Amino acid sequence: MFTFPIPAVRTVIERGKSDAAANGGFRNPYYGQKPGEGEKPGLWCR
Repeated sequence: MFTFPIPAVRTVIERGKSDAAANGGFRNPYYGQKPGEGEKPGLWCR
């Protein structure tokens, strides 16, 4: 089991939000082109 301090998790979430705002939102630019290739791990936030 992994555990993380809440402030560190909040920092990661905020970084994801700011990156999405700077780059046109949360998206997978490779979706449907080559299944299983070009996929990038990420954090999905609502």
